[in-house]
Amino acid sequence: MRKSNWQGAGVASWMSVGKPMSSGMTTSESLANAGLGWNVRLGNLFTDDLPVPGFKAVVREDTRAPLGVVTDDYKVIQNIEVAAFIDAVAAGGGAKVEVAGAFDGGADVFFAIRMDGDMLIGGKDPVEQHLIVANNHVGLRAFRAVPVPLRRKCTNALRGSLRKYKFDGITIRHVGDVQERMDEACRVLSEARRQYGLIAEVFNSMAARVMSDQQIRAFAEQLIPDLEEGASDRRIQTVKDARESIVSKAQGAGIGLDEPGIRGTAWGVYNAVVEDFDFGRNYRSDESRAKAIMFDAALKSRALELLTV
Repeated sequence: MRKSNWQGAGVASWMSVGKPMSSGMTTSESLANAGLGWNVRLGNLFTDDLPVPGFKAVVREDTRAPLGVVTDDYKVIQNIEVAAFIDAVAAGGGAKVEVAGAFDGGADVFFAIRMDGDMLIGGKDPVEQHLIVANNHVGLRAFRAVPVPLRRKCTNALRGSLRKYKFDGITIRHVGDVQERMDEACRVLSEARRQYGLIAEVFNSMAARVMSDQQIRAFAEQLIPDLEEGASDRRIQTVKDARESIVSKAQGAGIGLDEPGIRGTAWGVYNAVVEDFDFGRNYRSDESRAKAIMFDAALKSRALELLTV
């Protein structure tokens, strides 16, 4: 069984890479506290002293560090604009901004929001409702708010999506007017609550589904399929170890997964997958772990699809 190289029980991953936000701070003070009090600009690209048509470099104004390359029709959203939207979300009630931070030198900027109310899965397993609002300055991702449920017993970040449901996040419209910003914040919060309602239905349905050991092993083999013919013994063993780690956790070795009503359910199996992804991998740093947890939902989404057929 693969062992965690970081134990995050009780602490969300973004808490380790972001700065706490205080309700008493102004927007500019909050940005400065989080190290986000800077702007970006678009600059020309050159090769052999000749301009490169159709593309621009995204550059931090404070350090002049390049963040990436975008097409010349790219529209910049400054950190102060993201923070102003976050202020509007907090002002609407029912949500508290906890931390803010950045990845990759500022290419990704994020704010973590704790929404009021918890889900109780299977009548016994509390799951917190969080919302990650993130903006990518180099066009890799849209300005979005994504629900990230957090299982309280182990801080598994249960983010995922299903094709038949729409709870994979909300694209935020870029608005400058104060009233429009308030209206957009209300829309995003309302949609986030709707999506969390669907998430609760799916999770509770999974908690009611009991799986045999044979079904759990078959699921792990579907989730992590065999490699192509000719793969090295080392890669083959890695696949076997990954499957066994999930099976072992689902059968009770995972944090809080040995309890009656959780062990051997589709809900328990999903948490085994999430725990293995969040805490069982050898990430290079807390930042790389938090970034994967916030932005990479491919494996978790595939697990959801397989467990809800």
